[in-house]
Amino acid sequence: MALQLNATAVDFARDLIHKREYRINTVWSRNEPSPEQAAAFLKKVGGDEYQKWFLAFDPASADATHYPYGDFQSVHRSGLKDIAQRAALDNQPDIAAAANELLDMIDHFNAC
Repeated sequence: MALQLNATAVDFARDLIHKREYRINTVWSRNEPSPEQAAAFLKKVGGDEYQKWFLAFDPASADATHYPYGDFQSVHRSGLKDIAQRAALDNQPDIAAAANELLDMIDHFNAC
């Protein structure tokens, strides 16, 4: 499957990070939105807003989003770490690089 980087989502995540709307000490497996939460959010806000929470999409499928990085309220550092690792394993270097850039931004804001 050839995924494409969602540049709109990257910009949206950057904005959220600049606004300090991120979580740094979470466990992604406990915070990743469930399919039910995702469906409820999609129904509430529509596709354009929903897609901003995913770093990739499948251009062959209008509804296929991949690599969620937040809980529809905040960026999760743990979600970005998960994306960076999975995208590297999935041979998606652009997506892994974007996740690492966003991780660096969060780390920069939290440097002592």
